[in-house]
Amino acid sequence: DKMPNNHRQVGLMLRLFPDAPIIHCTRDPLDTCLSIWFQLFAGGVPFSNDLRHIGAYHRQYERLMAHWTMLFGGRILEANYETIVRDQEAQTRRLLEYCHLDFEDACLRFHESKRVTITASNQQVRQPMYSSSVARHERYGAHLAPLRDALQGS
Repeated sequence: DKMPNNHRQVGLMLRLFPDAPIIHCTRDPLDTCLSIWFQLFAGGVPFSNDLRHIGAYHRQYERLMAHWTMLFGGRILEANYETIVRDQEAQTRRLLEYCHLDFEDACLRFHESKRVTITASNQQVRQPMYSSSVARHERYGAHLAPLRDALQGS
């Protein structure tokens, strides 16, 4: 689940389900925040329509994830988005191993699945993995100045 508020529940999840695999997917902060800004969330994500608020929220997210990592260490696996896109098979194998699941070739062909998906990236899961969202923020230059300032705490 990739909702922007999930990181707030990591401590509770690991207390309730101590053996649960937690995967923390990181990404370039500018790309992460831009992705949130482009997404129209139904509710529960009130900060998502203002670049300054998104940047401030991202700083808080980073602090809380550092706290969870300090407390729970090896129980949280970090997976970097850009690395997954660059090396899909190796990273898929790594994630599955962490979850004690077997690798199947179908994992690399997720886009061929006919299952119903209810996600903000509904159309994306119907395509092969692509790299056009890596460094996406570079296309928006000066328009992201408020976001850059917020990420730096200014």
